[in-house]
Amino acid sequence: STWGLDSSTMEPTTSGSVNSERQPLIEGRRKSALYSGNSRTRAVVQEKVTKKRAEDLQNDKLRKRSVLIIQLTVFIGSAMYTIVLPSMPQYLEQIHAESYVLGWLVSAFSLGQFIASPPLGMWFNRRGAMESLVLCGVLLILGNILYAIGWDKWSLVIARFIIGVGAANVSVARAYLGVVTPQEERTGVFAMFAAMQGIGFVVGPAMGSALARVDYKIH
Repeated sequence: STWGLDSSTMEPTTSGSVNSERQPLIEGRRKSALYSGNSRTRAVVQEKVTKKRAEDLQNDKLRKRSVLIIQLTVFIGSAMYTIVLPSMPQYLEQIHAESYVLGWLVSAFSLGQFIASPPLGMWFNRRGAMESLVLCGVLLILGNILYAIGWDKWSLVIARFIIGVGAANVSVARAYLGVVTPQEERTGVFAMFAAMQGIGFVVGPAMGSALARVDYKIH
């Protein structure tokens, strides 16, 4: 017999009967190596799939949480529009303003929201929702503080205008929901969005009527 070296397995080979006897052993080692490689590949793929599922689950939780926050924000904005309506006439009497100023206060809010909505929408397209929503929140706080300490009719009109600009976050909220919500869930999410707006419009006057007799003006 002639001895040699198998280039694929680095196993010594011989011609004749010895080579025939070792051939099943070599084939077995080849199959074992192939099976081991496939097992490692399957383990790596399974690990990646498991990690991807965990990330998707975490992202879905964060998305649902953000949707809930957005809906709560819309409710507060809607209630903020109507909560002061029952107390406005009495408030205007306290600062000795004419009765027609009531129309100005209502219109100032809507005007501010109308003017601010398109720029905020463009800002959302370029920078995302976070910055515009934070800015609107700050404006809402400042506008309500100014309304509470208002000393004449013009300060109240300006305050309501600022509050309206801050309430323009509803356009950003609607755009954000359209981006983060999957298509199959979008109808339900926007239905809830509209419902939260309606609830805010209903709850606002009720709360304002309950608080109308409270002297909340800062002297």
